Amino acid sequence: MRAFAREVSKVLARVVPGEGLCLQTVDPATMLLTGDYVEDGLPADDILRLIELVEPDVDKWIALRNAGTTATGLAEATGGHPNRSARQREVRRPGGLFGPDSRVQLHVSARPGDHLVTPQ
Repeated sequence: MRAFAREVSKVLARVVPGEGLCLQTVDPATMLLTGDYVEDGLPADDILRLIELVEPDVDKWIALRNAGTTATGLAEATGGHPNRSARQREVRRPGGLFGPDSRVQLHVSARPGDHLVTPQ
């Protein structure tokens, strides 16, 4: 996954400016996080996994999959109030990332697999 993530990072850096990158792999059957690759961002630690699985929040991977959405931004999902997101309040802001993030699903054979998170 690291080689793939480095290549994705190179491509994104040319077209999407950001503070960092977190590429997360997800089991497509369960939507559970199975790994991550981080460049100048926050790793998918326990609180982020808890928010993704249990806590109410916007733009969860499973919600994006179920809606058939491939990309979304936290600013749009929160009506311009990113602190409405538990992920923003409890993980990103305390970690020094103040801008809202974008989430993009990368599909293989039309199934969610890898997910990409890049700050806006």
